[in-house]
Amino acid sequence: SNRWSFKGEVGVSKAVGSWVLELMTTGEVYTDNNAFFGA
Repeated sequence: SNRWSFKGEVGVSKAVGSWVLELMTTGEVYTDNNAFFGA
């Protein structure tokens, strides 16, 4: 598709007694496609 994409992910986990709490976030960034094919 003639463009770059970047994806970042961050995750954290914390043990609380016999439980494990997890938190995760992601993000994606796409550059412009100035050289596309088609009409």
